[in-house]
Amino acid sequence: MRELSWGIIMKKIEANVKNIYLYSHQIDMRLGMEKIQVILSQNFSPLELLDSMFVFVSRSRKIVKIYHEDEFGRTLLTRKLNYSKFRWPDFDKGGTLSAKDLKYLLEGAEVTKYRAKISYA
Repeated sequence: MRELSWGIIMKKIEANVKNIYLYSHQIDMRLGMEKIQVILSQNFSPLELLDSMFVFVSRSRKIVKIYHEDEFGRTLLTRKLNYSKFRWPDFDKGGTLSAKDLKYLLEGAEVTKYRAKISYA
């Protein structure tokens, strides 16, 4: 059996994703798929879970877990950085990202939401 690379898996999932949510609190990275599903089912309906991506980060910001559920089943992906940390955006109560922003985040780039300065002359 050929092992699939991270990029191929992400492309297949991103094609069907409606929303990408960032979980603002740190969770225990030892949690498996069932425990993460329990956490999500307390806050989201089954229809909201379907075709959405939920991204969790460890306290050290070296491990990211991504939970995805579609009509065929559930997927839990883990990404670990050895020599650097994920540059997690500052969302106070969670937030959403685009697929492109998630890709940059998982590659180690910093994702920020810039505000335009308006000056009144």
